[in-house]
Amino acid sequence: MVGRKPQPVKHLSKHAASADFDDQIAAMVTALGLPRAALSFVDFADGRCHHYRADEWFHAASTIKVAIMVALFALEEDGEVGMNSAIRVTNDFHSVVEDAPFRLEPERDSCPELYRWLGHEVAVDALVRDMIVSSSNLATNLLLASTGVSVLQQKLVELGVDGVELRRGVEDEAAFQQGIINRVTARGLLQLFTHIWQGEWPGARHRQDMLEILFEQRFSDRIPSGIPEDIRAHTRFAHKTGEISTVVHDAGLVFLPERMPYGLVVLTETGGSPENSRQLIRALSRLVYRQRLKP
Repeated sequence: MVGRKPQPVKHLSKHAASADFDDQIAAMVTALGLPRAALSFVDFADGRCHHYRADEWFHAASTIKVAIMVALFALEEDGEVGMNSAIRVTNDFHSVVEDAPFRLEPERDSCPELYRWLGHEVAVDALVRDMIVSSSNLATNLLLASTGVSVLQQKLVELGVDGVELRRGVEDEAAFQQGIINRVTARGLLQLFTHIWQGEWPGARHRQDMLEILFEQRFSDRIPSGIPEDIRAHTRFAHKTGEISTVVHDAGLVFLPERMPYGLVVLTETGGSPENSRQLIRALSRLVYRQRLKP
């Protein structure tokens, strides 16, 4: 499946069916009491796209970790990063604001196991896997500190990725207080996953590496849960969730049986109700599956 040639992406015209789809999305957002949401979709079987409020910026939460992974693999292809090289595990970091020191709180990290390796060295590729699969904040900050936030953001710019801004590490409170956050748009994240699937960079070997990491992502209560159970059992999801107190997201590629994949991004503001956001993502995943896929 991964080796099949994808069709070029093209935009849907704004016809009545498209407008009706927007109305359905808006009605769901309103019914669940969410301040706002955004959606971007592309079917690689025929290149059809749909975008709903797709250029609005949201706090990225952990979806930014996909951008970090892509930039690192691109740097590895350039010979600037070695995936087999080692990084010493520490919990001492410096803010992008005045180099202020800060530490992560292990109890707030979804991958506490990595803290057992403090003082030891861990390979870059293992940290990348922890960053995506278990959404490790410690792995994320170690990779950012080793390479540099600005270096990774510049690589994303060079790759032509729009709508994704990497500006700081996780739990950089000094930066947060000054309004410096990592942020994304739905269209930007979809573009990122489109590059992973059909871009000319990185090489085919790295594309497969990234897909295999994304396939292992542990959290499956959003986009995957919108697919009918009998189909879901035979479907693979290369995706990344993100969640903090104010936003809940999911973004990735859906590999249904016997067809080209499709890309789907749903970003939400919670309004204090994260479960409502999760419910919306599941409902929109179901709606896309039923109404937007080529028969």
